Amino acid sequence: MRHSFLLAFAFILFVGNAWAAAPNKTDRHGLKQGAWAKTYKNGKTMYEGEFKDNQPVGIFKRYYETGFLQSVQTYQEANRSSVVFYDADGKTVTSQGDFVGKLKTGEWKYFDKGKLVLTELYKDGKRNGIAKSYKNDTVIEEIPYVNDQLEGVRKSYLKNGKLYSTTVYHKGLMEGDYALYEGNKTPTEKGQFVHGQKAGEWTQYDAKGKTVGHCSYVNGLSSSRQAEDKENSKAFDENEKVVTEKKYKEPTELFGGTVVTK
Repeated sequence: MRHSFLLAFAFILFVGNAWAAAPNKTDRHGLKQGAWAKTYKNGKTMYEGEFKDNQPVGIFKRYYETGFLQSVQTYQEANRSSVVFYDADGKTVTSQGDFVGKLKTGEWKYFDKGKLVLTELYKDGKRNGIAKSYKNDTVIEEIPYVNDQLEGVRKSYLKNGKLYSTTVYHKGLMEGDYALYEGNKTPTEKGQFVHGQKAGEWTQYDAKGKTVGHCSYVNGLSSSRQAEDKENSKAFDENEKVVTEKKYKEPTELFGGTVVTK
């Protein structure tokens, strides 16, 4: 009796080990069940994990073709998971966050050489909310998103944390008030953008808030630049005219000087 029990137990262990050593099984309905793995052509493991009724469960590990770890994805539910991605060394984290299905959700963190450089908020796979970029653990930008487009006030900071500038965005374009602070409590320059270009009067101030200059813009060009472009255009048109009339002037006639000929 005892001998039969031992034989049965050994058989169960054998079957269990055989199952563990032979992944990639489907049931009679064609659904993935149990341990699964896939390899690269060089024999290195591409990924390994488990399925239940065709849905991933628990921990899935993916690898680079070199054999180093690429990501670890943990499934809390069939369609929800958290993941950590690694650099080519298989140790240094490059990003981490959550998925619902294949869409990013919640806060995602991005790293450069192990240091946090960016956080973004996602909803249904699109950026929504304030993204923050970092340098040496200090926020250097706050970037507003609505459905993956820049929307709202974008703030930039100096490395000491003081405000550098504020820019209003609408539907991905600079649209509205702009203020340059350069670390001061009051702006050193103020103006507006229209459809991504400087427009209207821009004013410059000193550190005490006193007006020190003005500049007007149309279609992104300052009044001085417009005058310069107009003058260049006039000179070009005049030169085109004499060429058309086959009366092209030599450089000496246009600019003065002496032309040396052989």
